[in-house]
Amino acid sequence: MRTYLKTLLALGALAAFGAANAQAQDKLPLKLDWSLYGAHTPFYLGIQKGYYKDEGIDLTIAEGNSAGNVVKLVASGEDPIAFIDLGTMAIGADKGMPVKAIYGVHQKNPMVIISRKDAPVDNPKALEGKVLAMAPSESTAQMLPALLAANDVDIKKVSVLNPAVGAKNALLLQGRTDAVTGVTYFALPIFAKQKLDVTYFTYADNGVPALEDGIVANTDWLAKNEDLARRFLKATTRAWADAKANPEEAVDEALKIRTDRARDRDQLVAQLKLSLDLLTTENSKDLAPGAMAEADWTAMIEGMKKASLISGNRPATDYFTNALIEK
Repeated sequence: MRTYLKTLLALGALAAFGAANAQAQDKLPLKLDWSLYGAHTPFYLGIQKGYYKDEGIDLTIAEGNSAGNVVKLVASGEDPIAFIDLGTMAIGADKGMPVKAIYGVHQKNPMVIISRKDAPVDNPKALEGKVLAMAPSESTAQMLPALLAANDVDIKKVSVLNPAVGAKNALLLQGRTDAVTGVTYFALPIFAKQKLDVTYFTYADNGVPALEDGIVANTDWLAKNEDLARRFLKATTRAWADAKANPEEAVDEALKIRTDRARDRDQLVAQLKLSLDLLTTENSKDLAPGAMAEADWTAMIEGMKKASLISGNRPATDYFTNALIEK
């Protein structure tokens, strides 16, 4: 009888330990910049493989509707962290938003102006007299003034259309605009799927060296949750390492959660593979994964100042930190 009671007590203790462990998981919501595309899949992979759970994190993911809108949610504290464009974040930070970049994902600038191959718009000056479609809250629209300023393009000579978010690509497909803003890894696979031959020129090759997507945090939240942020970034680094080694597996793991997007598997794989070319720059290639180079931030900030997107003389380190990234 005593042995039986001891067994019951032991089982009860194990159950209590397991329950306590489950309760110890820190809940953390991550906001994405957009609906699911390839570069989002490593975060879902991290959930599926238990990397966030290993760090004591119960991660949930919600889609956003553009960097310009999501940065406001982070600034308000509605979302503590987000995956968004870092240039857009810098504009918000310069305006006093309590936001800071803590991890760089796409550190090379993939922003482009896309046009039909049979009617190419192949340089910034060629935008004058043309129709350009973009949603104002998108990262590419936020950074457009920097592109125009760097190339002496008169914005008054560009007819800008502001369609509903997500609708601009349809305008190019229908021939109702001469060009659209976009990023390589997101837009090009979509047009390829639609069998539209396109051409493009890059922001980076035309005077706008900018970091792009990364993890942004509310600074008030960050001050109280540094350990949680460190653990989140550690798990994220594991997830991105897996995605880099096997992008197709990364997408397949993500689709075990996002079964609603299974029909888009090939497009997601193509998007992720393109995004893997953007993870580091010459300045950051020898740093830890996710760590950003001060020289890259300084170059981006100077270009944004020239375009009057930001003002003042705040140092680059006001906008980002690598302190939470495991060496």
